[in-house]
Amino acid sequence: MMNKKNIVLVFLVFLSVVLFLSLHSQNVLAVCSDSDGGINYNVKGITASSIYINRTDACFTNKLLVEYYCHGSLDEIINETYTCPYKCSDGACIVSSGGGSRKNPMELESPQANNWIIWIILAIVVVFLVVWFAKKKKK
Repeated sequence: MMNKKNIVLVFLVFLSVVLFLSLHSQNVLAVCSDSDGGINYNVKGITASSIYINRTDACFTNKLLVEYYCHGSLDEIINETYTCPYKCSDGACIVSSGGGSRKNPMELESPQANNWIIWIILAIVVVFLVVWFAKKKKK
């Protein structure tokens, strides 16, 4: 029969697995994201990665755009330069003489920023398990 400590241990392991699967299903473990959806010359975007600093699409000259995007599913941000047909302004190509660039309304901090509570809970559970096993080993 299981005592209270073993029941708590099983519960914490179960909770850890559920939290991990929750993070995985929400693509939190995906390590790179781009607010303009990838290569999109007409929308200014922010590309975020867990190992690189965030990169924002920018105009290098009045016609030359530097477009940042994620490379496949890797945690890698790459860029390409693109010559805008009309003009480059504020990180996006202007489509015509009368229009401006469109900014993406999505604010993007980092791929993990919106799930910090789950990460904290998972860290607390892991610390508790380590302490519990250390105490049990001393007995």
